[in-house]
Amino acid sequence: MAAKKPARPTKKAAKKPAADVAVAKPAVAVSPVAVVPVVDHAARVAESWRRLEVWVAAFGGPPLALNSGAAEKSIAAAEKTMKLAFPPDFRASLLQHDGQATSASADQRSFPWMPGCPPLAPLARIVERWQEEQDLAGKKPPRPDPLDGIGKLKVGLHRSGRIPIAGSPRWDSGRTLLDLDPGRAGVGGQLLTMVNKADFVVIDVSFAAALERWVAVLERGLWSYDRDTHAVHPRALAPSASHPAGLFSKR
Repeated sequence: MAAKKPARPTKKAAKKPAADVAVAKPAVAVSPVAVVPVVDHAARVAESWRRLEVWVAAFGGPPLALNSGAAEKSIAAAEKTMKLAFPPDFRASLLQHDGQATSASADQRSFPWMPGCPPLAPLARIVERWQEEQDLAGKKPPRPDPLDGIGKLKVGLHRSGRIPIAGSPRWDSGRTLLDLDPGRAGVGGQLLTMVNKADFVVIDVSFAAALERWVAVLERGLWSYDRDTHAVHPRALAPSASHPAGLFSKR
């Protein structure tokens, strides 16, 4: 019997390089970005003034007596003088209405633009009074107080970060201000007014917010106007129950 030939060693198939495999990378966490809504301050304030004028005319009260708007260059010059920028909502209001026309005559008074607040001052008087406030703040600085700034307001009648926007012709019967330097619990640009010779109340977080809320309570019939006392008051209370600004204040 013929001897069997030894089997030839089989060649192992050459290993093909493995195809490139995409390696999944760990997803990178992306923090959500807060979307800040764009506010059209001019439209917002203009609509509030329009609604207020409509309500006053329908009610039959004295007119708001709003002046025509201030010029942009005049507002910019005022901001340069004060080294402060008006909050955008009040700046928009100045462009539409440069304060209210005031009169000492009782039968020519304008309708209250805000409960318990004196008439809005025109731009020139705002700057003039602001300069007076700075002089007073320098002469009568607030006394040191360990609790100063804890609430919405910092202590003191005269502070450099406040802009007076409303007052009597001589600024002798209270004033309303925009507070650009509030306490820790306050908001920059908040609207505040005097309720007596030494105390302020914060009406709302801004000029525009206060104006919108004022129009809303009038339209809903929650507040009324007393022609005899030339005062506004909650319909459920007598006209002289308390200071109107204190009652309207958003505490």
